[in-house]
Amino acid sequence: PNSSDSKESYSRYKIYLGNPCPWCHRVKAAMAVLNLEGEIPVTMLIDDAEKASKGGWILPTPSADDRKANIAEELITGDLAGVYNYCYRDILEEGEKYKGRCTAPLLVDTTTGTIVTNESNEIMILLNDYARRLPDHESVDLRPIGREEELDDATKHWFDLLWNGSYKCGFATSQVAYDEAASDVLKGLNEMNEVLASRPYLLGEDVSEVDLKGFSCCLHILW
Repeated sequence: PNSSDSKESYSRYKIYLGNPCPWCHRVKAAMAVLNLEGEIPVTMLIDDAEKASKGGWILPTPSADDRKANIAEELITGDLAGVYNYCYRDILEEGEKYKGRCTAPLLVDTTTGTIVTNESNEIMILLNDYARRLPDHESVDLRPIGREEELDDATKHWFDLLWNGSYKCGFATSQVAYDEAASDVLKGLNEMNEVLASRPYLLGEDVSEVDLKGFSCCLHILW
């Protein structure tokens, strides 16, 4: 998506999200705060490693809107691995399968059948940019112009300390690895508590993309 895209043209994009994933949750939270739910088509993935050929995510039954939009069958049926295979069809040999990780969130251009990005930070930035240009857009701006460096620095700080630490806990293969990651998580939670004791949001008086990232992480830690 870019600044030349009209509101109507955003219907050509589709976002694949899965509730168990904190990186997906932050994207979904951004859509809710920016009042974009219903503006851009979303496919809510189902976590089913037994049925998925790779990656653990399968697609739900296609909606009536998907059928009406004349989207490629590979983008609305099967599993997320099939979506990746289709999107990389032009660079894969005949019969070859995509060998990389099949992760969500995933933003796809359904008209060209190509991946825009599977990076949650980038998707949030694109969503905020789109919302900012809507004529009836409300005052919420998750990434104010002129504060990008501050936001990126804060994202890196909390990612290194808390968000990635919680992820490492879940995938730790040894007690030592778990203990190290858990130590960072506890340190991060304590620091976040101290920051929020003196102001309503992590970077001041207004909600930002950093708060939504922190919220999704903490919610999944508690969950």
